Amino acid sequence: MEHIIPTPVFQSEINECGLACIAMLAETQGIEASLTELRERYPASQHGTSLATLCAILSELALPAYPVAFEHQDLAALPLPAILHYGAGHYVVLAYRKGNYVCVMNPAFGQQLLPLGALKAEISGYALVLDREGSSTSPMPAGKKRNGRWRAFASLSMKDTAALAGIYRLAAMTFFISLTLFIMPVMVGSAINQVFSTAGEAGFPYFYYLLAFVVSTALALAVRMITERFIKHFVLLHSAAGFSRLLDNSLNFFNKRAPGEIFSRFTSWQMAAGQKIELDNSLRTDWIIGAIALVAMCYLSPMLALVPVIGMFLMGAVSVWAIYQDRYYTQQLQAKGAAQNDFILETIQGFSTIKSAGLTGQRQQGFAAHALSLFNCLQQQKIYEQVKGSVYQLIASLEMVFFMLLALPLLRNGELSLGAFFAYSFIREIFTSYTSKIFFSVLHKKPTACD
Repeated sequence: MEHIIPTPVFQSEINECGLACIAMLAETQGIEASLTELRERYPASQHGTSLATLCAILSELALPAYPVAFEHQDLAALPLPAILHYGAGHYVVLAYRKGNYVCVMNPAFGQQLLPLGALKAEISGYALVLDREGSSTSPMPAGKKRNGRWRAFASLSMKDTAALAGIYRLAAMTFFISLTLFIMPVMVGSAINQVFSTAGEAGFPYFYYLLAFVVSTALALAVRMITERFIKHFVLLHSAAGFSRLLDNSLNFFNKRAPGEIFSRFTSWQMAAGQKIELDNSLRTDWIIGAIALVAMCYLSPMLALVPVIGMFLMGAVSVWAIYQDRYYTQQLQAKGAAQNDFILETIQGFSTIKSAGLTGQRQQGFAAHALSLFNCLQQQKIYEQVKGSVYQLIASLEMVFFMLLALPLLRNGELSLGAFFAYSFIREIFTSYTSKIFFSVLHKKPTACD
């Protein structure tokens, strides 16, 4: 993405740094807003301008923004351009970042090229970032409206996480560490063949086997720590943006919905954001690992490779059916749970009125209806989960039966060596595991919104 360096706007008064930053931020988005115009429309108080006031001004300029709190080590991942709270009571625009240097537009000094460490020493940890999703509300052209099927595919979009700095480095790191899984099949297959070909004279390389396992585990732990850092930053930014958009809704929006429903759906959306990094990275890299495993299986035995492939297609068919069932039960449980929570809160808040009016029996009857509806839905979901799990287990069992049915004759006739048999078993597990992860990502990457 191209970063536009705005023309420096200098503050005339000590309390105008916020307005000057708005003028520069607006220029980066192609909107002309001079400091003189802003000064006349939004005169700053002698104490300056708060982040909330800056948000309101940007909203009137058709530039929705929201405030975020971040830790200093997460500065490199902040979406640009952004307004930073700088020092004790000052604002600057962070316009550009490359390597360990940043371009800062300071209303007091003009354009500055600073080391990242120097900027971290001055900022307070609060910033104002543009709401990219909130600003992209232009209607779709006629004849281009998506039907329900295309909306389902749109939920697999990875553009939200693609904008995060370093996300592709994380994906590449995850991919290369996943390749270490293929060390085990190669080592075990060659070692078993060597042991049997030498009639037991050659020993099994236990040390190298354990060393490969320890190194792979240590690298996986390092990737997990880096991934969790990305997840925390992503959730903080998107939670603040989502809460800002929630507050931008009209009063009619809140009047039409129960507080419990809004609360349940927003918290579910916030928790779903925590899974988005891993799900998107899974869709970026896991299919490559699965393809490598498939090629390796075809190299060892093309006929045996057909068994997990057919199993994968059957699993995929079940997963497509499960997408809609999972979505239905999730929405139903959210709605019914929110209705019951709202009923309980309403009863507690109006307890004195209920007792004085003799409405206790009516409220008990109402609660019984809400509880019956909720737990009927929960019971249906549990039965559905059992059916889904049983179907998955049946497919896996049939796959194993057909695998042994085809593999044992090949092993007996010498068409497949014992080492290749063990290596194939390892690779088959890798293929099954990664295709299952892809289906899991598809199942869980569904839109969860507060609408």
